[in-house]
Amino acid sequence: ECLALMMQSVGENGGLVERIWNCGVIGLWGAPIEMDQSKQARQAAACVIEINKKMREFQQTQEHQPARFTCSINTGEAICGTINATARDSILTHYGALGPCVDAAIQLESHNITYGITCMVGGKTAQLLSDQYELRELDKKEIAGHTEPIYEFVSANGPLCGVREEAMEVFRRGKVAFSEGRVRDAEQLFGTSLSMLPNDKPSMVMLQRCREQLDQDTSLSTGR
Repeated sequence: ECLALMMQSVGENGGLVERIWNCGVIGLWGAPIEMDQSKQARQAAACVIEINKKMREFQQTQEHQPARFTCSINTGEAICGTINATARDSILTHYGALGPCVDAAIQLESHNITYGITCMVGGKTAQLLSDQYELRELDKKEIAGHTEPIYEFVSANGPLCGVREEAMEVFRRGKVAFSEGRVRDAEQLFGTSLSMLPNDKPSMVMLQRCREQLDQDTSLSTGR
């Protein structure tokens, strides 16, 4: 039932279900019908919001332990076409998308659990969505052989309340401080964002990283 819900949402938002993968689906925008990249990203984002809403509604009707919905959006070039098009039996053919962009989308999705979020977004997609949706830069990771920033699609969980919006800004300042080497300042800022949103796992991850860095710096100083 969950798979059917996701597949329906992909179709309703202008996408193509490219394959059933693990316990989820891979949706494709921009092929086989061409679509502007900005429109691709917006429709994929709208699909994520719709699935998240429908999953919450569906789980309210279930007595068993609710499933956790996570996803990712990535933008880039892929090789798209009918695989095994020369097969005599059409059942053996499949329209698919191949390439680093697809691999990167799968890699991005795997990081959701680490940061406790719903939807991870690649850097190019974040640029395409930033004028319409709320996103939060979380970290830098090696994705499909390249180190790039990864983002949380904050709007997937609905509109921001005042406290959450303020906490996001404090987190952003913490990221800037950490990148500039002001680890002590970053520690205080991530601690503040966590006090504002006690269950915010990205703040927990970054606060722990600050403390590990400070402990390492102290050890090096003691060693000298």
